Amino acid sequence: MAPAALGPGTIAVYGQVGAPELAAGYRQGFSAFEFEARLSLNMFEVSSVLEGGAKFGLLRRGPLQLAVGGMVGLKLNSGATYYDLGNFASWALRPVALGVLSYELSDVVAALARVDVPLAISLNVKGVQFTPTIAMGGEVLLGQGVSLLVLGRIGLDARANPAGYAQNRVAWGLELGVGYRVF
Repeated sequence: MAPAALGPGTIAVYGQVGAPELAAGYRQGFSAFEFEARLSLNMFEVSSVLEGGAKFGLLRRGPLQLAVGGMVGLKLNSGATYYDLGNFASWALRPVALGVLSYELSDVVAALARVDVPLAISLNVKGVQFTPTIAMGGEVLLGQGVSLLVLGRIGLDARANPAGYAQNRVAWGLELGVGYRVF
């Protein structure tokens, strides 16, 4: 996650475990933006999201960095209701607006904050899911390009299923990650 946007010629790969998601991704920095591709699996919904997008570095003042961007993806949801009775089977277009703030506390430790605003719009049945969240945590560089990440996430999970039933509740998550900066 740190820095907020990768610089030109920088490549990183990462994997995350947590609740409710498992994820893997690829980041590459260019001169004007960063490209990211990500695959995530939600264990509670039994769903997956494949997405790609870009982040643009807006601010860099000493140890502080701010980047904003967006992603778009496809969400495939099995509709499993063992954990969530309001879940429904669908495949959805999933645009996401996002912002990342990183602050380098030292050469090896960075504090992070991330805002994600995804909207899953079902393409095969009537239904939507809106889950804006904010995450906070940190990343520690272990050496030789390997880093460890811990983030806690909180927000809103608002959805309307095909029957027209609306549900609002707390969205939460915990992410533990390992990243490797290739270049």
